Amino acid sequence: MGTMLLHRACRIFVFLSVCLISFTPPCDGGNILVFPVDGSHWINMKILLEELHARGHSIDVMRASNSWYIPEKSPLYTSITIEINEGFEDFFDVYLQEHMRAQREDASEGDMEAQR
Repeated sequence: MGTMLLHRACRIFVFLSVCLISFTPPCDGGNILVFPVDGSHWINMKILLEELHARGHSIDVMRASNSWYIPEKSPLYTSITIEINEGFEDFFDVYLQEHMRAQREDASEGDMEAQR
């Protein structure tokens, strides 16, 4: 009796899964935002961008205003230029420090709640 119930549950599950898959609209994840690092990293990133563009993706590239390697105009992507007064590395250092500080604070609050 138990196996018949299991078979019936499996049939219902398969039927509902097929219905769900059949009637859901297709999705398109073709928009890509790239935040590259200037220098030799850009050479490899450009190869990836060429392939993504060839496959029909829409690409936006965020670049620093003082970038030497990443051109502002390109047929592969739309450029978003960020005005940065200090060096780009300083910007990443500040971001990374703030991110790590926020993670530590969240972890310490969670530890304190677990100890209660």
